[in-house]
Amino acid sequence: MKKLTCAAVLLFALFAGACPTLAQTTQTQPFSSFVLGLPAISSLAGTEKILTLQGGVPMTSTPEQILSAANGDCAFNPSSVCTKTSGLPFAPSATTDTTNAANITSGTLSANRLALQTAYFYVGNASNNPVGTPMSGDCTLASTGAVTCTETRGVAFAPSATTDTTNAGNISSGTLNLSRLSLLQAQFYVGNASNNPASVLMSGDCGLAYTGAVTCPTSNGYATATLNKPDQTVSGGANVTTLILTAGSSPTIDCGARPLQSIIASASAWTIYPPSSDGSCMLMVINNATSGSPAPTFASGFYVGSNTGDAIPTGAGAVYIISIVRITGPTGAASTYSIKVI
Repeated sequence: MKKLTCAAVLLFALFAGACPTLAQTTQTQPFSSFVLGLPAISSLAGTEKILTLQGGVPMTSTPEQILSAANGDCAFNPSSVCTKTSGLPFAPSATTDTTNAANITSGTLSANRLALQTAYFYVGNASNNPVGTPMSGDCTLASTGAVTCTETRGVAFAPSATTDTTNAGNISSGTLNLSRLSLLQAQFYVGNASNNPASVLMSGDCGLAYTGAVTCPTSNGYATATLNKPDQTVSGGANVTTLILTAGSSPTIDCGARPLQSIIASASAWTIYPPSSDGSCMLMVINNATSGSPAPTFASGFYVGSNTGDAIPTGAGAVYIISIVRITGPTGAASTYSIKVI
């Protein structure tokens, strides 16, 4: 700002005594006393007359003229206006209250202007203000920003939390409770064309009860006969594979084993023992092919008359059939036989 000389501001000069030629009036009263005796004005209008000295010549000027000569951070025309400080223009925040964050309308605050302890994060507190705090509870927070959760609601995660158990191949232990499966009454699971278990009814020759009992009234679509049911009519037939007994042995006949049986007879003495259960069967005897075989001895328990059929051959390779029957009557059981040479 320009300095005001004693000629520019007479009021200052009068008190300083810098301009002695103007310090006296034409009256006998000193000019300074005269000025000090004048009444004070309530406010400046800017058009008042002030005695000044310009180029050594007394003249008058107004306050506006004097103040307009000032420069620097402020200007006075007609009132004082300051637009700088120390020569630098005021920033917008000089006249905008930026203590109110709502008035900060541009830019981004650098994170370096905030203080936050390692691995802490800001969270709103009860006063609705951000507070730096560590993550706790089910999860923890690393300084890299990585969140690690090892439990949920205070309960540690089970292995299935990180193993995909929607893939049954990943279920490697335990047994699934059957109550977790749905299966309609009397149906059962069977693998379908997609290699998946499907709930189906048993059909065809058999049926399935919810108790697990399977009932098969037919076989290949034909009604089946049962051995303990009387007066059944059998319209079909069956082929029987002959049961081969141990060669050279003395067999105990079991007609229940198979209705047709065969044995190669011993070359030495041998015995046939009667069956212990009721039934009938036929035993083909083939004599030893080299030396022949003696006739068998029929053990106690066989009851026969004088005629038992054909005479038993003993020659090498001879073949004959023994028909054997055991029947239990009102008074007890009896076995008999008859011989037929082939």
